[in-house]
Amino acid sequence: MLAAEPSLATLYSTKSGSKRIFAMADVNTPPGAHDLYDENELHAALAKLIAANTHVKRWIFKVDDEFGGRGHAFLDVGGLKVVQSLRRQREGMGDDKWADPEVQGAAVQQVAEALRRNLARRVSIVFPSLHPTWAAYLKAFTRLGACVVCCVCVVCVCVFGICVVLLCCVVAVLCCCCVVLLLWDNASYRLRDCDGIVERRQSCGRIASGGIIEAATDDTLGNPSVNLFISPSGSVQVTSTHEQLFAHPYRQIGAAFPQQSVRVGVSACGGGGGGGGGGGGGGALGTPSPSVTCK
Repeated sequence: MLAAEPSLATLYSTKSGSKRIFAMADVNTPPGAHDLYDENELHAALAKLIAANTHVKRWIFKVDDEFGGRGHAFLDVGGLKVVQSLRRQREGMGDDKWADPEVQGAAVQQVAEALRRNLARRVSIVFPSLHPTWAAYLKAFTRLGACVVCCVCVVCVCVFGICVVLLCCVVAVLCCCCVVLLLWDNASYRLRDCDGIVERRQSCGRIASGGIIEAATDDTLGNPSVNLFISPSGSVQVTSTHEQLFAHPYRQIGAAFPQQSVRVGVSACGGGGGGGGGGGGGGALGTPSPSVTCK
């Protein structure tokens, strides 16, 4: 099969995983934080981001394994008095002084206290039908995902099931169902990748979903998506592009083909219209061609 190793796919096919790949590839991304797995981590990361980036007006929360905006929520911070105060302080002392660790530490404490009081009632959830409250959204953000059962557990269940079947077919069915449900609910498994270190909590159970926070830009020109084929040799080929369409903030309703927000002539390999990679001819994102490849 032409695909990534399952262990790598688990680590890098989420939003947090994409952020790690972008960081390794030195891709320009908005200020943000990833690999957030519980409420305390989310609050701490958000407080640091707001204190360091007082100019940002909106912060977006995204559940790692959701799609179509289903796991999105956002916070507009312009109305928070603490943010208004920090902006005035930063303007008065300048960016260099504002970056001082002691100044940042004091600012983070102020923001953290304000978030504790205001976050739940000021945050906007994109799909309130799925997450009617901030508490419900946090439960989805920090929930445990699909169960990954150990081989030992599977063998034990099978042996137990066979023995019970020999006694009584009806009892066997009921007992097997109970065992599977208990394994599903009680197993705990956590998989994280932080600077190349994979953390596992127990060897059998569930994978924590987690999520990211990132700044929302004020000058968004479009929402293009590009589908790429990466061969085993490392060459990259643009197969198609499309433009995401939204009826409400971050709620996708469809797409238009091809994308139109990136000017024609921008190379899919990151260079200008005349350069780029092994394709030799540029590769406009608006009109992908099978011959457009890059290493």
